[in-house]
Amino acid sequence: MNNSEYRQFIETRTTPYSRWSPKDKSFYRPHVCISEPLEQCHFVMTQLDNKKNIVPVDMWGNQIDPFNPLERLVFRTTRALWADDYGQSFDGYAVVLDEELLPVTVNGEEYWLVAGLHRNCVIVTGQNIKFSQDFLSAIYSLGEPLYGVCPNKRDAYWFGLNSEPIVGGNNGSAIISSYNQMIPIALESGDKVLPLPIDAEKIIQNILGV
Repeated sequence: MNNSEYRQFIETRTTPYSRWSPKDKSFYRPHVCISEPLEQCHFVMTQLDNKKNIVPVDMWGNQIDPFNPLERLVFRTTRALWADDYGQSFDGYAVVLDEELLPVTVNGEEYWLVAGLHRNCVIVTGQNIKFSQDFLSAIYSLGEPLYGVCPNKRDAYWFGLNSEPIVGGNNGSAIISSYNQMIPIALESGDKVLPLPIDAEKIIQNILGV
C-alpha cells in the first residue's frame, strides 16, 4: 500500500456497527478507564540499556524476571513511584499479564484485557511522532483501541477489551495476547479502553500472519 492508497484508506474507512454488536445496530461501544482492568495486573519498573532495549528492573536498578511474583508491583504503587521519580531512576514501567486474568465487567458484560506490542514501528523526531503504516493499519482494523509509544520511542503498544481472552502469538515484530507478556507503557489514568470488534481474534490472526 503506497502513501496515496493509505491516505484514501484512512479517509474512507468505515467500521460497520455489526462488527461491534450483531444484535443491535445502534449499539454504542462502552468504555472503561484503563486503570480499572490494570488494577488486577502486576507491574515492573523499566530502564533502557545502551541499545535502547527495555529492561525490567527493581528499585535499585538491577535487572529482574518480570514473571517472578516476588519482583512485581501493583498498579497504584507503580504509578506513585513513576510520579515521584520524574524519569531520574527509571525510563518507564511495564504491565505484566499473567497466565490468568480476571474479567472486567462493563454494563453487565464481561471482558478480558488484550494487549499488543509492536516493535520498531515508531519514529520520534522532537515533538513529532510517526507510526508505521503496518501499525496504523492494525490499529484501524481493530477499531482504534487505546495505543501509545513505548519508553524506548521505537515500539508501540495498544490495549483493548474482548469478550474472550485472546491467545494471539508472537511473529517477531508483534506480540498480541491476553496472557504471559510484558508491555512497556506510558498511560494516563484517564485513558479509556474500548471493546474490540466481535471478530477481533480473526483480525489479530491476520495481523500476526498465522
